[in-house]
Amino acid sequence: MTLAITLTVTPLAEALTALVEQFRVDQKAGTEKSANRARHTSYESTPVGMEQKVGITIFEPGARALTAGRSINIGGQRVKIEPAKPSFSVTAKPAAMLVCANPLSSVLLVPQVCDLVLDIGKHFLTSLFPSLPDGVLDSINASHCEIQSITTGIYFKFANNTQAMRMLFSLEQQAKVMCCNDYSEFAVHSPDGRELGVFPDAHTKHGFNLSLPFGNANFTVRREASEYPMVKQEIVSQELIAENMPCILCVEVEVQVDKFVFDNNGSKMKLPSDYRKWTKDDLGNDLGKLIWAQTRKVLRFDVPMATRASEIELEKLDWMSKQIVEAHLKGQNLLALDVMPSDAKQILSMREMLVDEAKVDIFVPWAIAKLNLNSLLVPAFSMLRRFAPGTDEVLSHGTLTKQNFANLKTDLFERLKKDGWAIVAPIDRKN
Repeated sequence: MTLAITLTVTPLAEALTALVEQFRVDQKAGTEKSANRARHTSYESTPVGMEQKVGITIFEPGARALTAGRSINIGGQRVKIEPAKPSFSVTAKPAAMLVCANPLSSVLLVPQVCDLVLDIGKHFLTSLFPSLPDGVLDSINASHCEIQSITTGIYFKFANNTQAMRMLFSLEQQAKVMCCNDYSEFAVHSPDGRELGVFPDAHTKHGFNLSLPFGNANFTVRREASEYPMVKQEIVSQELIAENMPCILCVEVEVQVDKFVFDNNGSKMKLPSDYRKWTKDDLGNDLGKLIWAQTRKVLRFDVPMATRASEIELEKLDWMSKQIVEAHLKGQNLLALDVMPSDAKQILSMREMLVDEAKVDIFVPWAIAKLNLNSLLVPAFSMLRRFAPGTDEVLSHGTLTKQNFANLKTDLFERLKKDGWAIVAPIDRKN
C-alpha cells in the first residue's frame, strides 16, 4: 500500500465558483445533454515518466448528500440534512512519487506530506482545467483542507526471513483468534457495523489483511524482488536490498480519520481533521505509536489474555460475572443465560470488563481463544522493537525521511513542470 493520503478540499467562494464553472464546462463537453451531467466525477492520471497515479474527485453542490433536503430522526428530533458543499478530494501516494516504487515510509512528516499532496492536486487541476483564471489555485491552502485517510507503515526487523515468516504466521493466527466470527454467537463488528476479521492479501501470498474499527491493516513480509523498494542501482544495489527486506515484517495501516479514537491521559480523543495539528505536541504522542497502539488493541496485545483456565481468577469476579465466565469456558450459549444482559451496550460493557478482569473475551469461543499467542507476540511487537528504515544504511535509500524530503519534493516539481501529466480522462461519473 505504501504511504497514501486523501484530502478533501473546500475552497473559499471565489475559487469554488471558478472550479465548479470549469467542471461544468468539462461536463457539457463530455455529454450530449448538459442536464445529464454528472454531479461527481473522478479523474486519474500519472506524471509523465512515472507509474504512480494521482486521483481527483470533484463534487458539485449536494453531490455527496443523496438525501439532501430530507430530514432524519436524531435523538428524537427531526434534523434536516443539508446539501454537501462543492469540493474536491485528492488521493496520492507521495512516497512512491518522491522516492521509488514500493518505498518504505515514516509517519513523522504528516503535515509536510499533506502540504505536498495538496500541491500535487493543484498541479493536477492546472493540467485538468488549463482555462482556470490565474490565482484561483494559489488561493487554496491548508486551511481549506480536511484529511480523510492516511496509510502509513510500521516495521519490525527480525534476525532472518525464517523468523520473520514465523512471526507473520503467528500474527495471522492471533488475528483469527481475536476476531473469530465463524464459531461465535457474537459477531465482532466495528462501531460503523463492518464485520471485523482476517482476509487474504490479493497482491502477495506472504501476507494478510485485518479489518479494523478505524480502517485496515496489511501485514506482509516482502520476499519477492518485485516487492522491494526499486532504488536505482547506482544508488544502492538490489542485492543489498534483497539481503535486508525479507527480514522485515511490514505493517501498513490505513486510518479513516473520522473513525480513529485514541487514549490521551485517560481521555478519549479523535484525530483532528486539520492535518497541521498532526504533530507530537498537538497529539500528545508520536502518531506511529498511536496507530500501532490501537491496532494492538484489536489483536488484544494490551491485555495478557488467558491460555489456560487456571490463569483466570474467578474468585475476583462478582457472582453474575463468574456465572458467565464459567459458562463461556464450558462452551455454552451465553445468550441463553438468565444472568446475561439483554441490552447490546451492556453486553459490550460486560465483554470489556471481563477482558480486563478475567483476561477472556466472551465473544471468542474458549476453545479458540486459548490458542492466542500473546506471550510470544506481545514482546516481539512492542514499540521498543519498531524498526526505522530511514536510519538503516541500505534501506534509507528506499525510504521517505525527514532528511531527504525537501530535496525529493524539489526534484518532483521540477519534473512535473518539465514533463507534465499523461493524458487525463474521467474514470468515473456519478449523478
